[in-house]
Amino acid sequence: MAQSNLAGSLKIDPRLNQNEPTFFPSSEQELSKLLLAISGGGYTVQMVYSGTQLPGSVSAAADVIVNVSNLKQINVSGDKVQVGISASIGSLVETLGSYDLFLPLSDVSSNSILESLTGNSPGYFDLSVGRLRSFLLEVSVVSFKGQPETLRIGSDESKIEALLSGTDTSLIVTSVVFKALPGTQLSDLWLGRLVFPYSKSGWDTLNELVFGPDMPNNVDVTVQTAKIFGGLPIIVLTVVSIKVQDSSDVFAKLTSMPSEALKVIKESVVHGASVMRKAQFSQGIGRRTWNKDVSFKNMVITAEDRTQVLAKISELLNQAIGVTGSRVRLLPRLNLSLRVSKGTNGELNVHAELYMPKTTIQQAESEYHTKFNSFFPASSVPNSVPTVLTSSGISSAAGKPDLKVLASLFPLKEAHIPGFSGPTFMQGDEDYTEAATQYATSSYPPERSNPFIVGYPQTAADIKTAVAFAKTNKKSIVARSGGHQYSCLSGGDQSVIVLSMERFSYASTVSGDVPNLVVVGSGTPLTHASTFMTDNKLTVPHGECPLVCVGGHTQSGGYGHTIRSQGLLVDYVRSFRIVLADSSYIQVYRPNVDATDKHEHNDDIYYGVLGGGPGSFGVVTEYTYETVHDDDHPYSTGLSCAYMYSKKRFRNIMKIVQEWTQGIKEGTLQGDMDLMATAISIDLESLFPEDMHDQGSVPGAPPPDAQPSAQYSASVQAPSGVLGSPGRDSAFEAGALQLELLYGNESGQPDTTSPPTKDRFRQMHKRVISDDWILPLPYMLDFDSDEHHSLSFMCDSWVRRFGTTLDGREFVYPYHKRLNGTFEPLSDDFINGFVDLVHEVICDRRVRMVFQMGLGVACITIT
Repeated sequence: MAQSNLAGSLKIDPRLNQNEPTFFPSSEQELSKLLLAISGGGYTVQMVYSGTQLPGSVSAAADVIVNVSNLKQINVSGDKVQVGISASIGSLVETLGSYDLFLPLSDVSSNSILESLTGNSPGYFDLSVGRLRSFLLEVSVVSFKGQPETLRIGSDESKIEALLSGTDTSLIVTSVVFKALPGTQLSDLWLGRLVFPYSKSGWDTLNELVFGPDMPNNVDVTVQTAKIFGGLPIIVLTVVSIKVQDSSDVFAKLTSMPSEALKVIKESVVHGASVMRKAQFSQGIGRRTWNKDVSFKNMVITAEDRTQVLAKISELLNQAIGVTGSRVRLLPRLNLSLRVSKGTNGELNVHAELYMPKTTIQQAESEYHTKFNSFFPASSVPNSVPTVLTSSGISSAAGKPDLKVLASLFPLKEAHIPGFSGPTFMQGDEDYTEAATQYATSSYPPERSNPFIVGYPQTAADIKTAVAFAKTNKKSIVARSGGHQYSCLSGGDQSVIVLSMERFSYASTVSGDVPNLVVVGSGTPLTHASTFMTDNKLTVPHGECPLVCVGGHTQSGGYGHTIRSQGLLVDYVRSFRIVLADSSYIQVYRPNVDATDKHEHNDDIYYGVLGGGPGSFGVVTEYTYETVHDDDHPYSTGLSCAYMYSKKRFRNIMKIVQEWTQGIKEGTLQGDMDLMATAISIDLESLFPEDMHDQGSVPGAPPPDAQPSAQYSASVQAPSGVLGSPGRDSAFEAGALQLELLYGNESGQPDTTSPPTKDRFRQMHKRVISDDWILPLPYMLDFDSDEHHSLSFMCDSWVRRFGTTLDGREFVYPYHKRLNGTFEPLSDDFINGFVDLVHEVICDRRVRMVFQMGLGVACITIT
């Protein structure tokens, strides 16, 4: 049982969804003491490492779990940099930058240093600077019996290689030491980037251009794919060299790029030690996904096999992220993030990450997965240290360990909430800031995210204990499920105790006389709830944000894409379980439900909790929904398309919206049709963090505060047209559009409208792109209306799983959000004025915007 009276060292980690005691040592010394005690007691231990890919659970065989995510200290002494094994790449980049030091780091800021070292995957600096491992000096380790040791390059290289390749699991890496390069030695280091919308012909053309046998061997060239908002795939070309003149052959080839195959969206150039930070994909874009399984593969292509193998890779890539001749995605639920780079001896290094849905795998997806695994050799991925590592040579004791014995290793302090079994955090605790952070923290004063205590209840009994404690101490209770309350009300000041409901994440069907009932815990994210319902051919109305949880989403109404045909999520709540202010734990039913155990104030509580004041009447632990079954609507269909932004396309979409509002007013638009229109800034600056040069920069042109060498300054007299000359404008404005249409088939009978709804949907899509003969822009259909699509499939497909920030947001910046509604048809004056306004904002790179309009609600976010 977890004890909250330990100094942040022993707790149940709610994010791992497990019951075993978890220790979080904050130093190598604490880890050594702990492992010595565990091994002496004969307990089975599992190590959990930090990083982007954390496990959802741990082995039931473990007696104790040791999570080393607190080993993240960074110390700098001269050019020597000691880094805790769980430090993130992003934090190391910032630290090195403050000391004007450089290391060739991974481009994924959320990865841990251990992930970068164990993978040893090709990077942006292999030829120009070298791989990260080549800068390694020392590796500090601890054995499972608690013995520390320092391994050094030169004398212990074979041991270090065995550790980092995963063949030796008898030691635990705690920190590493690198020898960094001073920034003064890198004033001429140069990085240039181009971004293109993906097409198979563009991918093939670019690879043929930049990976030919005549390319210089001292220039790093990397071509990779990623997905941004709406799942729109892009190609990113990155070129790195020590001096810009070394890249002249690359420039010459890029100036000859055929514009019909490669249309530039974004160009950027930077030089000097700051290249390290600019090289990062700061939001992990294309890699961060929600509720997806991922497979990693590596491959080396010899010069002799280059043409043949690249052709096969191109086919494999296109099957995952490409489209049919009618622009419908081949496999819309998959993503293949592919990276090809030059090697030291003329070979090409390929790194592939395949993201598969966790919901029921379709046959085409399963066949693709098999093809992907068979294409890449089984031995192509280095055996990296696994995220969860089980100790060897230690037999399990009879029964679970005595936590009092283990807890004696760590200093005690008074419990934050007596009798509360989950972890709790107050100001001064190591993890308090992280625990207190909510969605709106960046947009409101700090005191709005400064609660007295943040607690992670494990059971309803914990909630009752916290409520009683709050009453005694004159504090308010705020229940936080996903923490996405836009007005920063998922937290509070020192008068508030926040109960974070991650532990209440589950979903199950209910058997009985009432069909299609589903129980969902209030801490369940939409990605997981939607996945579960799709697996069972069920659905309810819901939104699209991946980390919104059903607790607050339901009590806020539950707006989504099907608001017109299906209503709000709150309409489907049959009952819920709640802890009230008197600490009673009751089941509350919809008033028309016949139940024998109704509370005396059942009806008032039901309408109060679901009436628009989330969390005001108690802490909800779970909901029972009356869901909709796909089989009752066998002729449902829809259309979902993502477009690169243009003002004409947006105007065309808004004219369609206008016609729908007129149809609603006149009563001529059938009731089971829904529309959602979206306009969003494409935050390509998140691919290249701030201060990068805009389109049109001369290659190598330094930023205003840079001090390049005289030799470098003389070398940047690049010819016109090289990597973004003033003569070549970007083909796109920085935005994307989405049009999502749904026919709910409420009657369950064949569609008899004339023309059929599916044909009207297709015609609306054609209207959006009707002006594209002037400047053809990319678009991709997730699915079109030519065939039946189940309600659960369509609703699940609209939950965003690609192209978000690490916390599930569109952008990392502070925001202003507005929600507006109208009962009147949209006028021509409104359409014209609003289109002009949105266009102005989307083209203004000082701000970012999200606009969404559904039949029933419109929402605008400015960041």
